[in-house]
Amino acid sequence: MEDIGDKWFVLARPRSRTAWFTEALNRLGAKAGHDSSCQVSTIKDLSTLDVDVIVDTALAVHWKQLPLDKIVVIDRPLEECIDSSYKAFNTSPSALFIGVDEAVNEMLEANVTSIKYKDLSDYSKFNEIVNTLVGKSCSKEQHDALDKEYVVVDVEQETERFNYYAQNINSLYGDYLSC
Repeated sequence: MEDIGDKWFVLARPRSRTAWFTEALNRLGAKAGHDSSCQVSTIKDLSTLDVDVIVDTALAVHWKQLPLDKIVVIDRPLEECIDSSYKAFNTSPSALFIGVDEAVNEMLEANVTSIKYKDLSDYSKFNEIVNTLVGKSCSKEQHDALDKEYVVVDVEQETERFNYYAQNINSLYGDYLSC
């Protein structure tokens, strides 16, 4: 396992509200990054990212290289993720998507700390995870306001970002991208 500092990792299947969760953490005073693993070419380099919490989907495939006591999994059923992805992007699951699903299943079997996708809308369960990640609580009012929001990822901007970091992405995830 690499020494990656004191960072937390929130890992999930695609389409599991990771962008929303990142935004929620940032509004609650955390320094969280969404899919920020694309900015580095090795797991060790995650320590260089200027965030305290990395909320990521693809990084799940490398979960065994991360400290287990610093991982939280958002558990959304695979079928819902596939349906959401198809509705949003008209695409079928990629090899990376399938690899992430397998990794999430492994993490759940290993009893890594997790929260069910639907429980992100449950104040007490959400607050418990937030308190674990950032060491402070949010109010019910804050949670309820956040829960009503829908964070839209700018797909064009994300595509540009991923193209910019293509070499890093290939280094970290090339085994899944070449399938």
